[in-house]
Amino acid sequence: MITELDDLRPHLEAWDALAVRCRQPYAAPAWMLSWWRHAAPAASRLAVVVVRDGQETIGIAPWHQDRLRTGLWVARLLGTGHRVEPLAIPGREAEVARAVAGALTRRPAGPGALSLDRIDAGSHWPDLLAVTGPNRGRVVERALTGAPVVRLDGLTYEAWLGGRSSNFRGQRAQARRRMQREGAAFRMAESPPELDAAVAAFVDMTRDQWSRGSRRSPRAAAVGAMVREAARELVPGGRMRVWVLEAGGRPVSVQIFVVAGGEVGYWNGGFDPRWSRLRPGFETIVRAIEHAFSAGDRRVDLGGGASHYKLRLATGDEPISAAMVLPGGRHRALREAQLLPSRLDRLAARAAHRLPPDVKDRLRALRR
Repeated sequence: MITELDDLRPHLEAWDALAVRCRQPYAAPAWMLSWWRHAAPAASRLAVVVVRDGQETIGIAPWHQDRLRTGLWVARLLGTGHRVEPLAIPGREAEVARAVAGALTRRPAGPGALSLDRIDAGSHWPDLLAVTGPNRGRVVERALTGAPVVRLDGLTYEAWLGGRSSNFRGQRAQARRRMQREGAAFRMAESPPELDAAVAAFVDMTRDQWSRGSRRSPRAAAVGAMVREAARELVPGGRMRVWVLEAGGRPVSVQIFVVAGGEVGYWNGGFDPRWSRLRPGFETIVRAIEHAFSAGDRRVDLGGGASHYKLRLATGDEPISAAMVLPGGRHRALREAQLLPSRLDRLAARAAHRLPPDVKDRLRALRR
């Protein structure tokens, strides 16, 4: 169990190799630890479990611990992204899960619950982590979210594009003609000055998104510092792609993708609404998908949420899941009671999401 950032240095190479082998872009240490340095909740505690068999690292579980208002400590995976789960050499997940659960429960200040809130819906990790030796834990919560993807295997870009609707292709041709008239052009930011400028533009375009988040959400400046640090380390090796659409001599769209083992994760992006006639965000994502075909990638994962623009691009929906694991032991009933207020908050939020806009506004006013 590693609780100090400097103590992770000898393990970073093996950690990153596992992220590539498991095709988990957001599990790369450069991505996760830049988040930890700049955007993690202030009161969080680092708790990374490294599992070794002799001299070989066979698993990494990069947790941090947050304390709920009821006093319960919850371990969550570092970083921001989707389909993120502990890393293990394929075929050894059960061994790694037992070692991870054991390391956490043996600590006097260990977490009372494990949160896996953005894993693949087919992941076995919640059930594997619920087994902690003689005391079996329990998965107390599961929730599914749609997550559209573009499968690239066995397709060409032309075949994928041909599978889109005629309306899609017509709108795209129209947007490209407008881009030509405006002298707009796509590029990937690569040099440090280009990355700094692209990240600054991204923060400006998405500032409102960060300012209206929850108390756990990072502020815009923290997000900018996180993305800038991660890009400086990941872009040179092709592990991160910062796509920019420029028009009128300035960025009008910045879209950010993280890459590992042929998996391309679309993390976030923004655009200048004054240039909406070019469909800047959508067209930049399409350009990134075109590049992924040429790069030999296997899948572009568009992330959680069945937004209309994602569905227009996707070849299928491969949901992600949220799960909460309570380790076994004689205090499990108390931990479950401590977890209840947070579970009710999430249920209320999901119910409120389906309400009409005017009702949502009244509820927000009451909450304030």
